[in-house]
Amino acid sequence: MTTTRMGRVKRAVLAAFEAQPDRRFTTAELATIAYGAPVADWHLSSMRRLLPTLGLASCRVATPGRFGWHKVWGRDR
Repeated sequence: MTTTRMGRVKRAVLAAFEAQPDRRFTTAELATIAYGAPVADWHLSSMRRLLPTLGLASCRVATPGRFGWHKVWGRDR
């Protein structure tokens, strides 16, 4: 866990993982949870910088029903 201040965005992301600890979220899903809709490109880039500071790990997966590869985030085990 980080020792810095917990802002609204960090609290929203951590609450999503506390509610569903075994779930993996895409960057876009977490940005929507934290910022609300619609999500702009700068929301996604700020999420990519923020999430590793919260102790979350990422990996690339092929998501069924979607085109291409997607980065998903989850708790480091």
